[in-house]
Amino acid sequence: SRGLILIVIFLLFLLRSLSMMYPYPMVFIITAMVFPPYQSFFINVAGMAFTFAFRYYTGYEMGEGTLNFALKKYPAVMQAMEEDGKGNPIILLALRMVPSLPINTISHFYGSLEYSFPRYMLLSVGAYIPKLISYSFIGENVYDPFSADFFVPMIVLLVFTAICLLVLRSFLGVSWKIRKKKNSENS
Repeated sequence: SRGLILIVIFLLFLLRSLSMMYPYPMVFIITAMVFPPYQSFFINVAGMAFTFAFRYYTGYEMGEGTLNFALKKYPAVMQAMEEDGKGNPIILLALRMVPSLPINTISHFYGSLEYSFPRYMLLSVGAYIPKLISYSFIGENVYDPFSADFFVPMIVLLVFTAICLLVLRSFLGVSWKIRKKKNSENS
């Protein structure tokens, strides 16, 4: 029954938030294979909202710890993400829009900074909506991979990802140059 399938899907979201056994898009597509696009979209939004909240609170409870230690190896990224030690909303939005970046790590990091939870959830879920819409249609048409109904959402997802990567790269570059200039002026 669909109720049992729904439970399994939420267990897949839970398991994925605890480990890296499989990619999130796999869960999105499975959901869309079983449920119509509008239902799969809302199920996937609920699953991702749970994942974002769960990993945020994991980071919140654990504090800065090893995650920030690992990020300190990449000072430009760390500085861009931190904005006055409280988390940068523009970087959060951009990181959420790029599909291949580590969802759990980003969530953990923003939780460890004690970033505003309502703002974090709004930005995280809001940035994921375009991807979830695309995955809903990809999953619905997965059995007809040569149709336009399958390819168009894939192309939209790829174009969206490319644009987001360019914006993120540009923002990180500008942020790094501004910080470098400030550091040289303060020296």
